[in-house]
Amino acid sequence: MTNQTRPSFALKRATHLPKDRPVYSMSRWWKGLSAACVGLALIGLSAGRMQGQTVTTSTFNTVGNATWVCPNGVTSGTIEAWGGGGGGGGCGEQYTLGGGGAGGSYVRFATSLTSGTYQLTVGAGGAGGTGGGGVVGNGGTGGTGGSSFFGNTVAGGTTGALGLAVGGPGGAANNNTSGHSTSTYTGSIGGVGTNSGNFIVSGSIYNFAGTSGLTPVGGSVKLSGSGGQGAGPTGSAGGGWGGGGETTALATGSSGFVPGGGGGGGIQVTSANNGAGGVGGGGQIVLTYLVPAAPTINVSGTPTSTISGTYGTASATTGFSVSGTNLTNNIVATAPTGFEISTSSNASFSGSVTLVESGSTVSSTPLYVRLAATTGTGVYSGNVNLVSTGANPVGVPMQSSTVSALALTVTGAAVTTKPWDGTTAATITGTLVGIVGSDQVTLIGTGTYASASDGTGIAVGSTSTLSGVNAGNYTLVQPTGLTGTILASANLGNVTLGTSSMTPAFAFGTMGYSVGVSNSVSNITLEHFLFNLSQDMI
Repeated sequence: MTNQTRPSFALKRATHLPKDRPVYSMSRWWKGLSAACVGLALIGLSAGRMQGQTVTTSTFNTVGNATWVCPNGVTSGTIEAWGGGGGGGGCGEQYTLGGGGAGGSYVRFATSLTSGTYQLTVGAGGAGGTGGGGVVGNGGTGGTGGSSFFGNTVAGGTTGALGLAVGGPGGAANNNTSGHSTSTYTGSIGGVGTNSGNFIVSGSIYNFAGTSGLTPVGGSVKLSGSGGQGAGPTGSAGGGWGGGGETTALATGSSGFVPGGGGGGGIQVTSANNGAGGVGGGGQIVLTYLVPAAPTINVSGTPTSTISGTYGTASATTGFSVSGTNLTNNIVATAPTGFEISTSSNASFSGSVTLVESGSTVSSTPLYVRLAATTGTGVYSGNVNLVSTGANPVGVPMQSSTVSALALTVTGAAVTTKPWDGTTAATITGTLVGIVGSDQVTLIGTGTYASASDGTGIAVGSTSTLSGVNAGNYTLVQPTGLTGTILASANLGNVTLGTSSMTPAFAFGTMGYSVGVSNSVSNITLEHFLFNLSQDMI
C-alpha cells in the first residue's frame, strides 16, 4: 500500500507523444486529477472533519491480492478502483505499426464499513502483444488489463466484492503482409475502452470506460499507436497516461502508467525486428475514509495530600477532576485497594464510579477519594485507574496514607477473687466497648496483684490483650483502679490426730503441730473432703 504519486516520464517517451498530447499537458492533467480527487473527498467528508475526524487515504497500487484493515470507529468510506490498462499490439511483419492498448475503466462509490479486514485485488496491466521477431504473422494482440475490485470474500475472487473496475482491452496485432513499404506503413486497430462488467453493490457511482488506444495513422507516418489513458473521476481521461507511440525500429511499445494507462503499440521496420507491444499500466484502489479522533481521558488536579485515618471511620477526602473527548464509551474510575471513590464529597462512595459519556464527551467532573471505614490497619497507596474504550488508560497516583488501629475500652472491669497460691497473677473480666460491626474481637483479661499475700483490696494492674480474627485492627485501653482479693489457705501439714478430735482448732498462720497416735488406737481412717477456711474457724 502506497500513496499516489506523480509518475516520472523519460524524455524518450515524452518526445514520442502524439501532437494532441503535448508534454506539458501531463503536469496539468495530474494536477487536475489531484485537485478533483481531493475536492470530491472533502465535499463528501468535510462534515466529519469538522467534528474532529481526519480524512485519511489508503492507496493500493501493487498488482495482486492485498488486505486492508478498517480502523476502529470508521463506519463509511469512498472506494475508487482503476482496472489495469490493456497491452499494446505487437507486429509480425515489416513496416507495420501496432495499435495502442485501451486505458482501464474506473468506478467510485460510497459504502458502509465496519472494523475488520477487507480483501482487495489490484488488476495487472495487460501484457504487450508479442513481436514477430523475424517470423511473419507472429505478432500478437495486447493482453486485456486485469480487473480491480474491493470487498471480495475470497482472495483473488470477485465473489462478494462491493465494487469492480474492468481492465482495458489490448491493441490489435499487425501481421499485415501487403500494402506497405519503406515509405508506407500500415497500422492495426487500438483497443477500445469499455466499462462493461463494472459494478458496485450500493451507493453513488462514477463509472467510466478508459480512453481507447490509438490506431496508427500509417502511410508516411512512422508512429505506432499510443496507449489509451486510464479513466478517472473526471471521465474517461482521468487515469494513468498511456504509453507513447514508437518511431524507432526494433522498438517495443512504451508501457502505460499507473493507474490503468494502456501500453503503446509496437513497431517493426524490417522483418528481423521484434515489434512487441508495450505493457499496460497496473490498476489501483484508493480508499478514502474518516478516522475519528482518538478518545482521550483528561485529568485536572492531583491528589497531593495524605488522608490517613483510623479503622472504623472513613478518612477525609482528596480529589481531582476528570473529563473526556471523542469518546465511544463511558469512563470508569476504579480506586486502589483500601480506597473508595465518589462524585460526591460525602455520599455514594464505592470501589468504582462510572462517568457517563454523552455526545462523545464527559464534562469535567470532580472525583473524591478516601480511605474506606472498613480498610484494615496499614499503609496504602496506588493509582486511581481511569479507562474508556479506545482511550489510553490514565493512572492518578494517591499519596501514601495510613490507617491506624481503633482503641477499645473495657466497661465493667473486675478482678476475679482467687485463693492464695503464692503468685501475683490476676484474672480480669469485662466487656469491650467500640467494636466495629460484627468484628470478632475477644478480651483476654490478665493482670498482676501488687502482693502475693492474702487479703482484700489488693491493687491490681491490667496486662490484658485482644484476640480474634479482627483483633489486629484494634488496640486496648487498659482498665485502671482495679483491686482484688486473695483468700487465706489452711496448712494441714502438722495436724495432731487424737482418738476423738483434732486439737487444737485450725488457725490461720504457719504454727507447727506435733503428730502423735495413741498405742491404743488400732485403726485410723482418713477420709478425703473439701472445706473452706475463714477467720471464724479459728
